[in-house]
Amino acid sequence: MKPTIPEIKFQTPDLDKIIEKMDLFIRSFAETGDPRERFLLMYRTFKNELRSNIRQGRFLDTRWSEAICYRMAETYFEAVEKFQRADGTCPDCWNRSFTLSLNHQTNLIQDALLGMNAHINYDLSIATYDTLQRFHDLEETAPARGIDRSLNHRLKQRYYDYLLINQIAWESIPLIQDVLTRRFTTLLGILNRFSFRVSKYFMEKIIMEYRDRSWGHVLLMATVSHPVEMVRLLQFMDIQAVKNIQRILTGLSWNPLVFMKGALYGFPDGQVVIRPADDEGIANLLIAKLEQPAIAGYAQRALLEYGIEAESELIAALKTTDPHSSGGKLLIDILAELGSPAASSMLFSLLTRSDSRTRDLICRELRVIMKNKSLPAGLNETVI
Repeated sequence: MKPTIPEIKFQTPDLDKIIEKMDLFIRSFAETGDPRERFLLMYRTFKNELRSNIRQGRFLDTRWSEAICYRMAETYFEAVEKFQRADGTCPDCWNRSFTLSLNHQTNLIQDALLGMNAHINYDLSIATYDTLQRFHDLEETAPARGIDRSLNHRLKQRYYDYLLINQIAWESIPLIQDVLTRRFTTLLGILNRFSFRVSKYFMEKIIMEYRDRSWGHVLLMATVSHPVEMVRLLQFMDIQAVKNIQRILTGLSWNPLVFMKGALYGFPDGQVVIRPADDEGIANLLIAKLEQPAIAGYAQRALLEYGIEAESELIAALKTTDPHSSGGKLLIDILAELGSPAASSMLFSLLTRSDSRTRDLICRELRVIMKNKSLPAGLNETVI
């Protein structure tokens, strides 16, 4: 019995062209022994699954869904071109991933995950923002309510299709595994099947958590008021992707000693060199977004992602912010979550120098944090 061919309800001319381009690059990479074939073969498999689902009418808006999938593929080829030019314009996350691969310092699964990491943590926000702009989805983003997807019907629709792409990515993992293992030798295939099982944690985090986080970055991008702000956000996203590189290299190493060290002592962040002016600019931009109610939650999450790099700016901001304001409460929450010595010292200082109303506020905010995270011992005792 012949297999049933899914009915094509919609045409996808743009995706057809970009997948043909992928096929050309895959053949070229294979002929020259370029290890970048590994990620692109995986990505082409996923992109073909997306095309099938779009053709079958699974998305709410077929045109928009094809457009974002096409724009995503474009960002990959833009990174390849910038890397080839070697003029310093290639995002650091892609530059490091390509360099590691071309220097044969990675295995198959590491290449796949490094590409996913750069593509989701950096490219996805850019592609989504560009597509929302192209379809005029951000024209009604008034400061008070427009970018809140719970209050904006059009963004709710876009977010549904955005999440459906995530779901299809998750559904595609078994097929991707089979395609990659068939491409390589039997022995390598056995190792790769084992590696895929080991890498489930990383895949789930990248596909589900990071894609959701990327949507928050898109909404932050939608509120920029100056080109410099956009540059800062792009720097922030690049830094977050770079931090993941060493975790992937350690957690998916075929060297058992390297993997066990990571399992026992934690998978380390990648080393990122940030100029002080850039670091300060990124942190202060995100802190300023805490004062915008519609995106304050996304800014808070971004500051927690940024972590210790934003510590000094967070402390400085809290010193000049009313702790009873919405922004002040968020600053207290973020510093408590960071739990660093300097952050704890700042909160101790507020507890000892403030009036009873402010002390009650700080303790109330900290108790919420305590439900999910252990605070430093001294601060914990003070709150209790």
